[in-house]
Amino acid sequence: MVLKTFPYSITMKSARLKDLGERKVIEHLLTLAYRDPSEIMGYDDISLVRLKEDLYLALKVDSMSFSADIPHTMDYHSVGWKLVTMVISDFAAKGVAPLGMLISLIAPADSLLGEIEDIYRGVREACEYYKVYLWGGDLGEGLELVLNCFVVGTTKNHRIPTRSGARVGDLVFTTGYFGLTTLAYLILLEGVKVRDSKTRNLAIKALFRPIARLREGLTLVQRGLVNASIDSSDGLSESLHEIASRSKVKIVIEKPPIHPRARRVLADLNLDPVYETLYRGGEEYEIVFTVPEEKVPLLRKLGLELKSKFLYIGRVEKGSGVVLLREGREERVERKGWEHFK
Repeated sequence: MVLKTFPYSITMKSARLKDLGERKVIEHLLTLAYRDPSEIMGYDDISLVRLKEDLYLALKVDSMSFSADIPHTMDYHSVGWKLVTMVISDFAAKGVAPLGMLISLIAPADSLLGEIEDIYRGVREACEYYKVYLWGGDLGEGLELVLNCFVVGTTKNHRIPTRSGARVGDLVFTTGYFGLTTLAYLILLEGVKVRDSKTRNLAIKALFRPIARLREGLTLVQRGLVNASIDSSDGLSESLHEIASRSKVKIVIEKPPIHPRARRVLADLNLDPVYETLYRGGEEYEIVFTVPEEKVPLLRKLGLELKSKFLYIGRVEKGSGVVLLREGREERVERKGWEHFK
């Protein structure tokens, strides 16, 4: 079987995952799946299945492995917190309330029980914060620690914003700043020294203990303000490109949402804050979304009501891809972000 979407001919059976990347592998596997016609989202942050006329089942599963996803300095309590947050963030992006979850844990036989307990204490803290129950799960043995979290929710609203819903004339917003996790990666993975202890601590907290924007996401969708949305955990560039590609539009970035402290420190390190935030971040768990221009006053009002910052990024135009408007000129934004197997 030939995968025709590649610029070169390659048989799928002989292809290596590292040559394909996560997105291409998922798209291919979906062609092999026995698909349910009642599932209405397709390739998106969550799956949404119509159970009856006014009731939809929302589902999402995500995983973490210690070799690929978890910095060696991360404490086990934070691992549990983040495991839950990463799945809740997908529900937040679609405005669906989660109800409960199952967790599967694979661990080596010589793992310390205390470490596993700390993971589940983090899970419990996150469950209490997001008001979602842990119903059960599975425990197995393997060569390294691998965690899987499966979350279920329901909604009566079938008008859930997709990644493909952006329209020409929409304005693009996010629920918060980017850039702190970029700093955290530089500190933890490259040994960069940041003298400002407050900024350093904020960066590490942003990576280890992120917060999903569940309240904001639920309210945005309930008020009917969103045309397209995506969880931004794969990075800002990747998230914007995903909306632009799926919606068949062009996104123009006018105001990159860079955290002021991150901007200052990155500049002090002689790094371009815009480049670093676009391409070298990820795991912020903010929601990137588009809003019809006529609904922006309602969005501003909602921000005051929730005491939340909805940051303007740019606009949606005819065309394709993502560009950055800098000093009056458009610069092409490459599609880069976190992708397994790459």
